[in-house]
Amino acid sequence: MDMLPRLLPFLLALEVFKIPSLWLIHHFHTYTWSLIYSLLILTPVSLGLNLVYIKLHRRQSAGVRDFLRGFFIYPRSLAVSLSLGLLTLGGLIAFIVPGIILYLTYCLSEYALADKNTGIKESFALSARLTAASRGQLASVILLIVSIEILAPEIAGISGGFKNSDLKFDFKSWTMIGHALKDLVFLPWLNMSMAAAYNRLLRTLPRDDNS
Repeated sequence: MDMLPRLLPFLLALEVFKIPSLWLIHHFHTYTWSLIYSLLILTPVSLGLNLVYIKLHRRQSAGVRDFLRGFFIYPRSLAVSLSLGLLTLGGLIAFIVPGIILYLTYCLSEYALADKNTGIKESFALSARLTAASRGQLASVILLIVSIEILAPEIAGISGGFKNSDLKFDFKSWTMIGHALKDLVFLPWLNMSMAAAYNRLLRTLPRDDNS
């Protein structure tokens, strides 16, 4: 991926933002504080990283302000991401398939928010228009992302239950190589594919909807 050198500083910054989440698990031996940190801090960081992907795919420059975009629209960033998660979870609990369909319908809502500065409802509405005829194609990319997240080795492993968690590190060569490939090659490539899909679908909308 020829954009990796320009993307690398942002990927490394993301890893730095993840460190407190691991420390909270190690210190309190529970997921609770880590989940709160992830929601309040990692959620807007992830939204900003989506904007970085979008702009780099457009061959535009991306900077720190883009990476931190989610903090400049903080309430909407949390609301859109949390709503997307709850909608998907509710659908999965109900019948599984509705949850998958809901996620595929609204999976570009965070991209719309970061890129177009849309409102909460407008972000979901724009995503629904963009994905109406492309859910199958998006599903293959999302399935690959989920598979890599599940199957790729992690340097920091978490064992135990929700309230009795323990953090362990694995520095075997295979683990470190696999983790690096996941975070620096495979996931960036797939996330860039999602940004490419967003940009491509956005160009198919009528001019009034694309403003």
